Amino acid sequence: MLDDWQLKQDVAALVFDTTSSNTGIRNGCASLIEKDLNRPLLWLACRHHMYEVHIKNIWKAVSGNTVGPEELLFKRFQSDWENIDHDLNDVTLFQWPGTMDDNGKPITSMIASTATEVLKWAKDCYSTSLFPRADYKELLELTILFLGGDVTIKLRKPGALHHARFMSKAIYFLKMCLLSTRLELTDKELDQITRME
Repeated sequence: MLDDWQLKQDVAALVFDTTSSNTGIRNGCASLIEKDLNRPLLWLACRHHMYEVHIKNIWKAVSGNTVGPEELLFKRFQSDWENIDHDLNDVTLFQWPGTMDDNGKPITSMIASTATEVLKWAKDCYSTSLFPRADYKELLELTILFLGGDVTIKLRKPGALHHARFMSKAIYFLKMCLLSTRLELTDKELDQITRME
């Protein structure tokens, strides 16, 4: 089509979602178009999907490659849900500066500054009561709770498990972190959850 319409020389950027069929380094559509044009292009990956890539890559760095379509740790958490105490008293919260992390290192002020901004942003978003989907609201509630904000919630049973959606991963990690002292986790699993918080 670019040849037919004589547009090859005018292409400067590509807009796409971040599925591997578009972003794959060898056979992704964006890479193939760059090869065909014989020059790099600006990649304008859909911002909605960018967060999925960040969480996916961080989780991969923390836990290694997955071997199936589901995260086994999430699946176990979901199946054990009915046996876990969901009371929100004494849940594990974000450790603010002046405290030490689990490795005995002090929490830095940069982390505190970012956490303060996120808490303010989450409270502002939550106060609008405008949520396109229930998982948006749930993620905000869990974020506010984890950062020590005041929010009245009831923890919902974990939902769908899939690699693709960043929001479900974020919700799972926050719930698992909040309830980490009540879960039967190996030291490795606890370290993974703590690193993801």
